Amino acid sequence: MSAQLDSILERSRSPGRFVERRRFTLSRTKAVEKLREFTLRRPEEYILELVQAAVFAGARWIAIDVSKERLFFAWVGGRNFTADQLQNVFDYLFADRTATETRHVVQLAVALNALLQRRPKLLRIESGDGTSPGTVRMDLDRRGKGVLGQPEDPFQGSYLVVEFTTSWFTRFGASGFTVEQGLVEERCLYCPVPILLNYRAPFGYHTRRKIEVFGARQATPFDLDGRRGVLALPARKARRGAALRHRRGLGHDPAGPRARSLLLATGQAHAPGRGAQR
Repeated sequence: MSAQLDSILERSRSPGRFVERRRFTLSRTKAVEKLREFTLRRPEEYILELVQAAVFAGARWIAIDVSKERLFFAWVGGRNFTADQLQNVFDYLFADRTATETRHVVQLAVALNALLQRRPKLLRIESGDGTSPGTVRMDLDRRGKGVLGQPEDPFQGSYLVVEFTTSWFTRFGASGFTVEQGLVEERCLYCPVPILLNYRAPFGYHTRRKIEVFGARQATPFDLDGRRGVLALPARKARRGAALRHRRGLGHDPAGPRARSLLLATGQAHAPGRGAQR
């Protein structure tokens, strides 16, 4: 993992020149109503959408380095993005949520919508299959104007770099801990893909398919048809609303006043906006 991460980090810092490129504007006009449906409760939850994009893509591991000024998000393994998918990314908000081959693009669209609302100085995505024709890079500015093309050197994997616009006072007074870091630590405990967060692995370095619930009186795990989780009965009577629903390893808020079990499921279709829990 270390050698691959070093290679991707170096690539993100020095992406090189384009061999072929075209300029375009990433338009969100025709998707305005759909984008409202996908508005996140908290803007920082874009990080959870990126985690889901990586998991749906079939990533083997995920690396995140996030601060107040910059985000680096990368993964290795699974499906990469194509030039057409990146240029028309918001069209995928209308795509079938059960289509596993494009679900990672849907999650990317939700994340990009939240990120562009922050008007970053730079947003760059590069993705490739290890060949020159299969490698694509997109650079966007705060107005959504961008350059899309084939880099001069091939690349394998996917990464996203965002440079945020922050004031001098924010940079001077802010602590090193970010909201995004807290969200990953709180909501990605059951992610089936190892996550390296700010150069440490809060959940370990190994892939985990089986979910364990400590203190349960009885537990029945399942891993079937794209859904992974456990149904458990607590050792003692649960408090009201103690059940948690999870999607792709990401926890939801407590659900149901009479709940007495813990259910964690993956691959559930959802709309990550206000009132979107189903």
